[in-house]
Amino acid sequence: MYAWFPSRFAVIAVLIGSITYLPTVYIPFVLREAGISSPLLISLVGLGDAILTCIMALQFARARKRLSSERAFIVSYVCTGLGLAIVTIWPSVIGVVVGMGVFGLGIGWFVPNLMTAAAAEVGVHQQGRTVGIVT
Repeated sequence: MYAWFPSRFAVIAVLIGSITYLPTVYIPFVLREAGISSPLLISLVGLGDAILTCIMALQFARARKRLSSERAFIVSYVCTGLGLAIVTIWPSVIGVVVGMGVFGLGIGWFVPNLMTAAAAEVGVHQQGRTVGIVT
């Protein structure tokens, strides 16, 4: 029934979802340990991360002309991993801000790259279903 569906993209989508949302839960605790307990200041760190994610997402089409889907995934995973490593190694306010900034750069390409890569694997008549299942 779903033999047409490239199932590896569903697995990638679960990994991306986990990578994307775990810091949202974890970062407030790191900031509290670093001395920031104000919900406003914590949310500003998240806002900065979201702004960098949007800026990077806007650059995806331009970068995709030069990068394969696999290389775009590699850039995304390296940025998110590096960002989280910075937060882990340098758990201060500055470390969290820098780490989440780098993390946001990686997150920006995950969804557009996933949708583009998944849609390219199937025929035109299956693209909508593929993107829906992956989402």
